[in-house]
Amino acid sequence: MSIDFPADAPALFWFRRDLRLADNPGLTAALQTGRPLICVHVDDPELSASADGAAPVDAWRAASLDRLAADIAARGGRLLRRRGVAAEIIADLVAAHGVAWIGWTRLYDPASITRDSALKSRFKDGGLTVHSVTATLMREPWEIRTNAGTLPRTFAAFWRRFQESGPFAPPLAAPDHITPPPADLGERFPGPRPGVGEPGEQVRASGLFQSEGQGMGYWLVLQVREGLGLSRSVPVSNVCGPLAKIFVTHHFK
Repeated sequence: MSIDFPADAPALFWFRRDLRLADNPGLTAALQTGRPLICVHVDDPELSASADGAAPVDAWRAASLDRLAADIAARGGRLLRRRGVAAEIIADLVAAHGVAWIGWTRLYDPASITRDSALKSRFKDGGLTVHSVTATLMREPWEIRTNAGTLPRTFAAFWRRFQESGPFAPPLAAPDHITPPPADLGERFPGPRPGVGEPGEQVRASGLFQSEGQGMGYWLVLQVREGLGLSRSVPVSNVCGPLAKIFVTHHFK
């Protein structure tokens, strides 16, 4: 279905675990539409890390969201924050504000894939442009495969295929300006919470891994995620040990 939306119909970018402005291709694509932009994050208890006993992760994420909201506000935009079933909240926002374009960063756990596939079909049937991209992985899981089409079972095989996969695009700069949302977007969120360390993208490592030691962290994450079907809300360092933190530092924000 194709619908001619008004020029002032907003775009919506759904922040999930990509809590940053720099090197965020989904956000960049949303800004390139030129439409008023609704930036939203939904704390979905059904996928909350605290269900696995990781309340400190939830506290760090909340503080990171405070920092992200401040960074967005400094550039003229707003971050709308909601709590509840994400699929319902996003669908309600799309309907209430006549959203013409929606984007998000892909997640790879089974529950998120099921939810996102259903939302994508629903929105496309409604005439929206739906834009999903990767921003947490250097290569999609299906891109690093053996000649037989299977996941490499040894690091040597993975590293060889990874090095053969070609150069990476340079990181995207953070936008200087974020288009304001519609005036009737809703309430604002309280200010930052003290006492949770120094969250936010400014303190994250900025480089992509380029050594075998760093690459092994990526391989371990891929092996564990696919082999155990873990939710990405589980701290990877609890599963893969310190080596995986090399990958997590840059890619799980």
